[in-house]
Amino acid sequence: MHVIVADKHDLFRQSLILVVRETCSPPLRITETDRLDEIPRIMSTHPADLVIAGTNLSDEADCAPLISLDTRFPDTPFLVVLETPDPVATSTLQNSDIRGIIGKTSPKGAYCSVVETLLLGGRPDKTDWWARSPVSSMIQDSIATLLTRRQSEVLTLIAEGKSNREIADILSLSEGTVKVHITAIFRILNVKNRTQAMLMAQGTANL
Repeated sequence: MHVIVADKHDLFRQSLILVVRETCSPPLRITETDRLDEIPRIMSTHPADLVIAGTNLSDEADCAPLISLDTRFPDTPFLVVLETPDPVATSTLQNSDIRGIIGKTSPKGAYCSVVETLLLGGRPDKTDWWARSPVSSMIQDSIATLLTRRQSEVLTLIAEGKSNREIADILSLSEGTVKVHITAIFRILNVKNRTQAMLMAQGTANL
C-alpha cells in the first residue's frame, strides 16, 4: 500500500504520517512532499492508494490545482486537508469530486476514520465530520465577516427553513428585495442553492 502525504509544514506532515501508520497495516510505503507539482511525478512512478494533500500547497483560493489533480487521477482517492475555514474554498471543494475533505484542526480520531474509509474504497460522510469539527464554528464566524447585517439576517432565516414570503414578512421587506439578498448571498458564499446555503449557515456544510 502506498500513501502520499503532501503539506508545506514538516511537523504537520509527520503528524499525518503517524496517523496513516496507526490506521494502516504493513506493508506500507509512505512518500512525503511539500510541493504540489511533485505529486504527479511520484504518481507516475509509484501509483498511490491514497493522497493526503493540504490546501496550503496552492495559493489558489478555489483549490483548483488540487481538484485538477483529483480529476487527473480518478482512481486514487484524495483527502484534502483544509488549512483555513474559507467559505469559498469550502463550497468549491464540497461541489467537486474530491472524495475526502477534513479541517486541519479536526481531532485525531476523525483523521483516522476518514483515512480508513478512503483506503477501504468508501466515501466519508462529509456532513458528519464537519458537524463534529471545531472548524464548523470557525466557518460561521468567517461567513459573518463576508455578509452585510441584512444578508446575515436573511441567511439566518434561510437556515431556519423560512420561505421568501416568510422572510419578507419577518424583515418587513418585499419578496423582490429578499430575492436580491439571496442572489448576493449565493454569489458571496459560492453556493448554488438554498440547501447549500442552509448547511453552511448551520456550520454543517458537507465540505
